[in-house]
Amino acid sequence: MFALGDGRDGTGEALITFVLGGAQMSPERAPDGNTFYPVHFHVVAWDRTTSRTVTLDTTRRFLRDQPLQPGDRFAGWLEMALPGGDWQIAVRATQESDSSGAYALTRDVHVDSGTVLAVSDAVFGLTGSTRWRATDGGDFPINALGAWQSDSRVELYYEVHGVLANGPYNTSITLRPADAKAKDLVRIATTDRSQGSVTRVRRSMVLPHLKAGSYEVTITIEAGAQRSTRVETLVVLAPH
Repeated sequence: MFALGDGRDGTGEALITFVLGGAQMSPERAPDGNTFYPVHFHVVAWDRTTSRTVTLDTTRRFLRDQPLQPGDRFAGWLEMALPGGDWQIAVRATQESDSSGAYALTRDVHVDSGTVLAVSDAVFGLTGSTRWRATDGGDFPINALGAWQSDSRVELYYEVHGVLANGPYNTSITLRPADAKAKDLVRIATTDRSQGSVTRVRRSMVLPHLKAGSYEVTITIEAGAQRSTRVETLVVLAPH
């Protein structure tokens, strides 16, 4: 789950990615003979500071020309409008034949809302993955699994808020093992220019040869005396 946008201009949202599959998924037959899998999503966001609650209920129908085979999966996303706040988000995905369904919870989704410098969560992508229509209007290859092979390329998408148009700001992107004492394995530092009230950024980062495990990607934005940081987790898979 990723926080994007800004509560100041009503663009705040949670981007929720998911991957579904498994032998228990029940298909239905469409009039044209194709197979589809209806899945209902119930999403509840709770702001732990104000106790506000926002809910989303939607049913998605995943169309296939053949029934799911072992190892087949659906990847997709949901977008949920949120005001500024510190949100806990719970998602339940169910089919009529499965009363328990699948459940996920994220306790820390922060949508900025104020007058200071802010950077959004970074959405990670992988070339060839499912295309998400990003907030800049272009397609972005979102990697719903959140996992990469060593030596692959990670696409990054994030937003910078609170820098005056054409104003300079500094960006630092680091990759390190989840162990807090570990050294940086990748570090990218640039000086950039704001596009206005919001700057939408696309970057690529090539992973070095890494062991399987969890790594932290830290994005830090600095403008004048202000600083904003977001930390995301990236998973590297063991070689096939």
